[in-house]
Amino acid sequence: MNKQLPFWLFTISVYVAVVISSLVQEGMFFDGLTYSSISRNLAEGSGNILDWKLFYTQSIGNPFHEHPPLAIIIQSFFFQIFGDHLFVERIYSFLTAVFTALLIVKIWRLLFDDNKSLKELSWFPVLLWIITPIVFWSYSNNMLENTMVIFDLIAVYLIQKSLISNRFNYFKIFLSGIMILFAFLCKGPIGLFPIATPLLGFVMLKNVSFKKAFIQTIIILFSSSFVLFIYFIINQEAFHSFLNYLNEQVFRSIEGKREITVESRFYIIQRLLTELIPAVIICTLLFIYSKFKRIKFETDNKLATYFMIIGLSGSVPIIVSMKQSGFYLIPSIPFFILSFGIFSVQSVNHFISKITLKQRNLKFITIFSILSIIVALSFTISKVGKIKRNKNLISDIYKIGSIVPEKTTISICPANFEDWSLHAYLMRYFKISLDNKNFQLYYLINKNSNDSTLNKYTKLNLNTKVYDLYKIK
Repeated sequence: MNKQLPFWLFTISVYVAVVISSLVQEGMFFDGLTYSSISRNLAEGSGNILDWKLFYTQSIGNPFHEHPPLAIIIQSFFFQIFGDHLFVERIYSFLTAVFTALLIVKIWRLLFDDNKSLKELSWFPVLLWIITPIVFWSYSNNMLENTMVIFDLIAVYLIQKSLISNRFNYFKIFLSGIMILFAFLCKGPIGLFPIATPLLGFVMLKNVSFKKAFIQTIIILFSSSFVLFIYFIINQEAFHSFLNYLNEQVFRSIEGKREITVESRFYIIQRLLTELIPAVIICTLLFIYSKFKRIKFETDNKLATYFMIIGLSGSVPIIVSMKQSGFYLIPSIPFFILSFGIFSVQSVNHFISKITLKQRNLKFITIFSILSIIVALSFTISKVGKIKRNKNLISDIYKIGSIVPEKTTISICPANFEDWSLHAYLMRYFKISLDNKNFQLYYLINKNSNDSTLNKYTKLNLNTKVYDLYKIK
């Protein structure tokens, strides 16, 4: 029996418990609902892929310039294949998590290609990654970063493969630049951090000359910028959409003229340290185990520090803006995890070899892992059809949708217009838009709000919990 199989089974059970169990439930963070709505709309013909003109609702995001379009465009293909169903964005999120895990494995096995026993421990960084709270939250909520991190990991894999090769592979470096461009086109500038990887390899690993690292960096910059430049020359509409994104989202966020979501620029650093606590605890316990057992081995501190700095390059720059959120860390988290994994891999290897030395122990671990998968699957099945968040709001959405026809615009009390979850659920479930300026056939208002406009409408008895629906007299 493969000694690593039980640990892979256990890692899969954790993935099922923390990600899939959430995906089978209804309810999602409004950002994720927004992206799935735009993707669905694009798949149904509302919006233009080539011109980067995306459509959200009749009143907001028409056109949508809040983010670059690539992740939304990719997700729209899933809606074209499967149709308009709530499970589509969940399948997409599931697959992005799987691809990210596979790329972590690929990079790990590349790093330890000359050491079979360490190479086979690729489940370890995957486990550390999936137990990071913001990671399984993000994959449960369809965030754009879920797609961005795939391209960043591919880029770093290609660069790393070229760095350790005796031959200069121009194609891989050129392709890594394209991947970095794709990461940028998913969620913006934070996806560009792998550009620094070749020069970091020269500084930290000393296994590549400055000349080679510099040339690789130039090729990456050229391939990423040249392709985008050519596309913008061909398509002026896409260029104008891109300028709108830069002006309204990037520059205004840096200037503090967009939403200010944190009190300190260093919130993202504090959040990073908090998110890495589970990985730090496990690696600390392994370190204590090594000291207690007086195990002596060499750790590749340079390689671990190298990946740590790559992670920092993808997270620390976020401090330039006062608009910050924990899920902004998603693209950099795998590199911190790889760093921790490299620091601890010798301890893990020793621990695994000791407990699996006896066939009886290996059978016990295998049985435990299989039971873990059974428990995780049972837990997941028990969650099917349940609502994990916004329960009362979702209940209202279904009742409103039973009365108001699809693709209708309804009026809303101006004081309630910035309930972004309401916009997101109405558009995602019933393609309903909200208008706070004109009188429409239907009018929506929070039960705790007052509006003199209501004298023009008659309340409909829907037994709602958060919002009341009115119809014009």
